[in-house]
Formats: sequence, structure tokens, C-alpha cells
Amino acid sequence: SYKAKVSTPGIVEKFEAEYKTVSFPKAVAEELAEIKEQHAAMLSEAEQSVEDSKARIVALTDLVAAMESNQVGYHTTLEQLYELYPDLEAEIEAEIEAHEWGKDI
Repeated sequence: SYKAKVSTPGIVEKFEAEYKTVSFPKAVAEELAEIKEQHAAMLSEAEQSVEDSKARIVALTDLVAAMESNQVGYHTTLEQLYELYPDLEAEIEAEIEAHEWGKDI
């Protein structure tokens, strides 16, 4: 199509011949493998972090439930406190004997 429009004889053929000999270098991403490796490692760490977080959520939920069930207040009797915390019975009795009413407040 250009041969009919260009008035200089042989110029289109010359450009076509030269264009066919041009070779473009292939782009090689040498660091692509390293980046993919880093990406995979980051994904693995993120997935492990999610699993750790899920386990931590379960543990904390259990802890909150245990704390709520063992919650004490002004209405809690000493007998109930001894049931919840048997290791404190001796300490509490010693404080009562010594009249240390506000020691741990």
C-alpha cells in the first residue's frame, strides 16, 4: 500500500528489509524468581499469623469466660472465695487474725 503512495523507487522495500532484520532484546526479569520466593514466604508468614491469632482469640475468650465465672464482689462470701481460690484461704485467714482489713485493697 505504501509502494503506490511513495514516489521514491525502492525505498519501501529497503525499509521493509531493514525492519525485518531488527531484533529487540528480550526482557528478562532476573529478580522475578527471588520476588516470587519472597512473596510466597510473606504469604506463609501471614497465614501462620492468622492461625496464631485465631488460637489466641480462642484462648483469650476462654480466659474471659473463666474470669467472668470467677468474678468476686461485695456479695461474695468467704466460703465462695475459698472454693474459687483455695490457695488464698490461709493468707486470708491470717489477715483476718491480724486485723489487716485493707491490706490488699
